[in-house]
Amino acid sequence: MRKGKTKILILLLNIFSLLSILSVNPFASSGNNITENEIRKKVAQVKELGRIRKLFEGRDIDGIIEATKDVDKLIEQGKLQEVDGILSTVIQRLKGMEEMESPRDRITKKWQKALILEVTLKNAGFDINVGSKIAKAIDLLSRMKYQEPEKILDDVIPQLEDLRYKKRGAANLTAKVSEKIDHLQKQFMEILIRNTPSYDAEEAVRFWFKAKDAYQANYFEESIDLLQKAIDSMKKAKPISIARILSDQTTIAPKPVPASGKVIPPDERGIYVGYWGFPMIGGKNSFNFRTQTHVALLYDDIPWYNWNGRFLSWDDWFSFDESFFVSPIPKGNKRLVLTIKQLADFYAEYGAVLAFTWTAGYGFADSSLEYAKAYLQDYEKGIKIQDVITGRWDEYIKKFAHQIKQYGKPIMIELLNEFDGTTVSSSASMVFGKEGNTPVYKMLTPEILREYNEKLTLADLRTNFPELFNNYGDSSIPDGPERVRDMWKHVHDIFDEYEVSNVTWFQHTATAHGYPKSFLGEVWNEMDYYWLTNAPWNKMLYYWPGKNYIDWIGSSVYYNDISKDPFKRDSFHFAFSWFYKQLEESSWKDTPILLLEFAYKKNENKKNIIKKVFGDYINNDFPGIAGFFYLEDPPPLGYYSEETKVWEKYVKDNPRYVQYIQTSNDHTPPGRIDDLRAITKGKTIVLQWTAKGDDSEEGTASYYVIKYRTDPIEKNKPGTIDFRKEPWRLWSRYETKDIEGEPKPQKAGTKQEMEISGLKPATYYFGIQSVDDVPYNSSISNIVEVR
Repeated sequence: MRKGKTKILILLLNIFSLLSILSVNPFASSGNNITENEIRKKVAQVKELGRIRKLFEGRDIDGIIEATKDVDKLIEQGKLQEVDGILSTVIQRLKGMEEMESPRDRITKKWQKALILEVTLKNAGFDINVGSKIAKAIDLLSRMKYQEPEKILDDVIPQLEDLRYKKRGAANLTAKVSEKIDHLQKQFMEILIRNTPSYDAEEAVRFWFKAKDAYQANYFEESIDLLQKAIDSMKKAKPISIARILSDQTTIAPKPVPASGKVIPPDERGIYVGYWGFPMIGGKNSFNFRTQTHVALLYDDIPWYNWNGRFLSWDDWFSFDESFFVSPIPKGNKRLVLTIKQLADFYAEYGAVLAFTWTAGYGFADSSLEYAKAYLQDYEKGIKIQDVITGRWDEYIKKFAHQIKQYGKPIMIELLNEFDGTTVSSSASMVFGKEGNTPVYKMLTPEILREYNEKLTLADLRTNFPELFNNYGDSSIPDGPERVRDMWKHVHDIFDEYEVSNVTWFQHTATAHGYPKSFLGEVWNEMDYYWLTNAPWNKMLYYWPGKNYIDWIGSSVYYNDISKDPFKRDSFHFAFSWFYKQLEESSWKDTPILLLEFAYKKNENKKNIIKKVFGDYINNDFPGIAGFFYLEDPPPLGYYSEETKVWEKYVKDNPRYVQYIQTSNDHTPPGRIDDLRAITKGKTIVLQWTAKGDDSEEGTASYYVIKYRTDPIEKNKPGTIDFRKEPWRLWSRYETKDIEGEPKPQKAGTKQEMEISGLKPATYYFGIQSVDDVPYNSSISNIVEVR
């Protein structure tokens, strides 16, 4: 008898013995009419659960599966109730394994820790060379091997940790010492901003990083000493001009982006060429050099809180002006130190717009959140989407909005990476429940879903699972998408209040959003992926924020097949066409589309892929596409013969693919209406105001948005918010209702009014906002009270 089977049978005997002591019949069934067909279904369920557990979690469950073979004899003997009891216990045992940490879970946490340590140390200027070892461990893990990758990681992690201070017991941080450290840190940042970009600043950054590490480990005197060394070293750094860096890094003539405005779709149904990453890295091996293609858009991922080591800052919160890193842009054996703002300036001078995910949340979900809590400093201070909506993060967002406005040049921002899935902790699938932090698959568990099928409709969900709808906002809309939508709008409202006119807002979904059939996810164990990105509650129409909030919409497109069959798993049309169909059938249909995380995943010659996808599918099948970010999945483009020639024909020299950015000619939001007033005529409310222009005080706006509340005060964790004083903080809350039928704006200076009837007797608070054709939103008007 195999070892695994022995363990299970011993477990069953122990359970039966315990039940006997308690005078409980272990074979008791809920009824006496158990059938052989029902028994066979349970056998199949055991095998499927066991297969999934082994496939995705690396657990030894062969014995469990073999144990089911003994039931045949019992069935022949007619002992169906006994068999039912055995199988029910085995199923419960398999499901109970969810509470155990599998080898796969444990190793995944280790490689995540190693990866973040590696990135953080590299960004701090350390010469780390363990990437190949981490990659090997990940590869072995993907092939269901466990001992070897864990051994590799157990060797790598201590090497990386040796470069950091080990935290000691609490030390006495006096006010005087704290003030000294703050002063030195500010001094360092002032010098860094003045003396970068620079190829001479790596040493200073290493001192600074050690100082920060010492501070976090309670070595305060050491931190002061290291900060002073960092300052002295940074003073010696010689700044280099962006023009000089460009001449060193690319043979493609730069063409600076327009001074301001929003990124608009190219003329004549053109499609922007974008790149995921940094196309100049690698000299003659870089994407720029290999393809001689200029790119109009460049993507990066920069979270609010530095959970992934993407940048360096003293408090680990992202600042556009002050967060910095040691880039992989080389000059000999030196690397370039620069701030994120300087990186955006570099891109702009080259002729590309920085498009980045400003992630409000952590890039961990489900079991990986336990890793995040274990290894990320101040995890509990992290971003929860409900807190963003209710205003807890308003001061941080206001500061960031001010920095982006001061930057002035065009920039693209999204707030959630793959907002529909489980990519980050604040994605729609993760923000259900009363507190907005319950994953949907904790509410719609696999056990529950087995009672239903793929034809389960939204109406069925409302009837059987009202908790998906009634914990936030409008009970007709699923809570997850509604929270995501309101978070987008709230952040946008803050930027509008500060009249930030250089941001183009975009968002993107996971691959294959909207696929109408179920398919097993790659990391979520037995959880059917259908219930995440493709569920009835997760349709694009529920995310629609209005045409004045999201400028571009997109989707990740990972594929390894060029079949046009949308039902063929991992084909291009499988990855994208279902998402495109949902857009066409909803209010999103006129929104320009981006292909994000756009990658062919097979390691083979891509010449036919390029010809088919860029020469046919994008051109002919999906006319709404207006840009893409090409993600080079190893090997790089040009590794195989003729790839670059085919790219040149179908992309580089094809006028349909646009390599330089276009922006709106209008850089100015409509003016703020400041004379809104209200009078009553019987049961009718009449709002009156003076129209403002398309460009501040000139021209004609495109349309109005009028809203009202019955309660001007909201009390929550950040404190009291008064709609009459700060309307932008509550403008997109679900309690603030829209009025329909607003009049068309007239030329600036024209007196206008609107009659509103049908409201119940109460006290109301009204505001109005103008929107132009870019679209830019005006600041919200003065608020009027009507009794």
